[in-house]
Amino acid sequence: MAKKCNLSGLLLLLMSSLTMYHHHQRASSLLNRIPILSPPHPRDPIEYMVGGDTGWTDMNGGNNMSAWASAAGTFVAGDTLVFEFRDGEENVAQVPSREAYESCDIESALFTVVRSPANIVIDYPGSLFFISSIQGGRRCRSGLRLAITAISRAQLTVNTPPSPTQTVAPAPAPAPAPSPAAPGS
Repeated sequence: MAKKCNLSGLLLLLMSSLTMYHHHQRASSLLNRIPILSPPHPRDPIEYMVGGDTGWTDMNGGNNMSAWASAAGTFVAGDTLVFEFRDGEENVAQVPSREAYESCDIESALFTVVRSPANIVIDYPGSLFFISSIQGGRRCRSGLRLAITAISRAQLTVNTPPSPTQTVAPAPAPAPAPSPAAPGS
């Protein structure tokens, strides 16, 4: 009787294991079909050449810095604005407000850089305003000014579109074994 009990126990254990294996395979198959979302990765800081190939200049009747800024994309705290110009012929000044920007108020400048290139790191999110203060602001009035809005790194992560989802497909089932050839075939 002891052998029968052990055999029954062994059969019960084997059946239980097979049932657990079956449920595990179903769960594993279901888990393989769950999309895996990639966590958003903030981008590395970018250096922007202000004005593109022509740089920070009013040559040819002015440079449309607003169009350049729109085409440049999203500015993020930590990015760098690189203003390239001819020393002695141009400069770049940061002013504190939209009002000072629109009126080309050179007296309100927070700082002025007179040597090129002027590498200005965007230290914080918000609006930033830059003007040319050469010739008493005449070049600013002819269009040599730049207004940008920068976002924080946290906003970049929140506003970044999610990466495409990846679905992990289950491994293909093994091919059935070929049947033995019938004798005489």
